[in-house]
Amino acid sequence: SEPPGRLWCGTVSGDLCYRDPGSKWIRVEPPFRPMIKIEALEATYGARAALLAVSYRGNLAVSHDYGQTWITRFPELTDEIIRTIHHHPLHPGYVLAGTQTGLFCSPDSGRSWTRFMNRMDTNAITAIAFDTQDPLTFFIADSDGFSGRVLMTTNGGFNFEVILEGEDYFSQIHTLIYQESTQSRSEERR
Repeated sequence: SEPPGRLWCGTVSGDLCYRDPGSKWIRVEPPFRPMIKIEALEATYGARAALLAVSYRGNLAVSHDYGQTWITRFPELTDEIIRTIHHHPLHPGYVLAGTQTGLFCSPDSGRSWTRFMNRMDTNAITAIAFDTQDPLTFFIADSDGFSGRVLMTTNGGFNFEVILEGEDYFSQIHTLIYQESTQSRSEERR
C-alpha cells in the first residue's frame, strides 16, 4: 500500500511531475525556462505550503499553488547561487537556503529572503540538516572548495560551533541528515 502523501519528481530535462496515491503522474508547469535540470526540490507544509525548486545552475523557483505558477525573481538573492535548500520540520513556512556566500532564511515559504546572521564566518553553504526534536538545533556544512566543515547551533543560529573540520575525506560535504539516536530515547524512557 502506498503512503498517503504526494510524490514530486524533478528531472534532468527540467520536467516537474507529481503523483498522488493510486493516480498517474501529472506534469505541471516547469519552474525554469528554458527547461534545465532540477537539482533539488523542497516542500513546505501547513497554511504556508509551497514547493521550492533549485536548478543545477543554482537558480531558485517558488510556487505557492502546487506548480501552476512560479516566482523566480528574488532581489535578496540576486547574484547568489543556491547550493542547498531545506524547510524547518517544526516551523511551517521557515526555509533556509545555503548559497555560495552564506546562509539565507525565509519566514514565509520562500516569498522573501534575508541573509541569516550577517556575522557568520562561513564559506559556501553546501548542506543543512535539522534536529526534528529541538527547534533551535540545526547543522550546516560549508566548503571553501578544498576542505569542508560541519557547524552546529543549539540556539537557533545565534552562534555556531565547529564539530568537524579539515578531515581528508570531507573535502566537500554535499548532503547532511540528522538522525536522532534511538539509544538516547530509550534511556530517557527508563
